[in-house]
Amino acid sequence: MLLSRISTTGAFFRTIVTRSVGRSLTYRSSPLCANFRPGEKFIVEVDHFGPLGASVNILKDDSEDAEIIGSGLILQRDIHKFRESRDNVDVVVGELLDGFCQRDRREDGRVDISLFPVGINKLNSVRDMILAELDQCNGRLDIGEKSSPEVIEEVFGVGVSKSNFKKALGMLYSEQLIKRPGANEVELL
Repeated sequence: MLLSRISTTGAFFRTIVTRSVGRSLTYRSSPLCANFRPGEKFIVEVDHFGPLGASVNILKDDSEDAEIIGSGLILQRDIHKFRESRDNVDVVVGELLDGFCQRDRREDGRVDISLFPVGINKLNSVRDMILAELDQCNGRLDIGEKSSPEVIEEVFGVGVSKSNFKKALGMLYSEQLIKRPGANEVELL
């Protein structure tokens, strides 16, 4: 292991691993003292792509000389969904993206990162999308709890699952913002 940099948030190590096929991989471990909470939002910079997905650096802010406070991995399935949500515009090395912590630490010291909100933040996001769509459609949508996942994705975009849609409807109903959701309709109160 080679020490590549020491900062106020920890030490970064660069390790080179040689596989039996003669290929070498380089990865950077996370800083020693950075801790992230699941659902926490931060800025990530795409460092390189590998077989599992994109390795990213977690930045303190989005300025030119931002300090790297950790490293993480965005899985291929998340990159694919994100690409679809951007009309097939690819993710490139050096691009700055909003990332959300899925899991604090992997075995290799990196953080699992999603490009979409996770947990309660995801439900709040879907809830807000439903309210916005209801406002646009004069308080009534022809989509409900029994609608197919394809219809839900068509109306609300890639990354909105039927399960999260139904949970968000439940939140809106418990907040008394909508009438009881029907099989194929939702109405504002």
